[in-house]
Order: sequence, then C-alpha cells, then structure tokens
Amino acid sequence: MDYRKSAEDIFKNMARLSKHVAIKNMSDISKGEMAILGYLHFGHDGATAGELSEVSCVVSSRIAAVLNALEKKGYAKREPDPQDKRKVLVHITETGHEEVVRRYEEGIREIAEFLLTLGEEDTLVLQRILRKLVEHEEISK
Repeated sequence: MDYRKSAEDIFKNMARLSKHVAIKNMSDISKGEMAILGYLHFGHDGATAGELSEVSCVVSSRIAAVLNALEKKGYAKREPDPQDKRKVLVHITETGHEEVVRRYEEGIREIAEFLLTLGEEDTLVLQRILRKLVEHEEISK
C-alpha cells in the first residue's frame, strides 16, 4: 500500500469537506473564539487567559484580541481574580452559552446528514477509525 498516496487522497478530501456549510458557518466567529467559548461552556467557566491560550491553541499574544472580540459580541466577560488581583478570570455569559448550544446543535445536525450518506455500516467503521486515531494521538503525547 502506498501510504503517501492515501494520505494525499485523505488530505484533499478533508480539505473539500472543510468547505461544507457546517464548517464555513463560523464566519462571524473565529475558530479560536469558538474554542474558548466551548471550553468555558463545557465546565471551565472562570478560566485564566493563560489557560485559555493553552487549550485553544491561540498564542498568548493574540488571546487579548480574541477575548476583546468575545466581550464585544457579549459572549464572555473578564473579571479580576478575587484571590489574586494580577490574574483575570474569563466567564461565559448567558448569550455565550446560547451561542455554543446553537452552534453545537447545528454541527450535530450537519454531521448526522453526512452520516446518512455513509449508512450504518460505514458510520460505525468511521467511528471506530476516529477513536483509534484519537487514542493513538493521546498515547503519543
């Protein structure tokens, strides 16, 4: 098997899929912003800017701009840490929670439509393969 050719084929097809409406629908919010909102929404409300930079893969020099954008949109707010005034804690607003839920549900609907195209057997195979790739990646870290 020529793994390089297979990798090229997968790469090309993933690039084509990334142009799908479910992915493109993030035009009004950057992927970095969505990563931060998702992190805050799913159990990490009150995270520090440094923590958000690390988990969202947004470089620390850019995190202030991302947080400014989220605040401007009403999705997040910054407050001084009551325990350490040098730190700033980032909290998700109710509007931010609603936006995460809306985008999550929209994404799930879009993926479910893709899976209908695959059918049950191929969907189960895809799930198995993705789990295997994720496990390999987690083990190699």
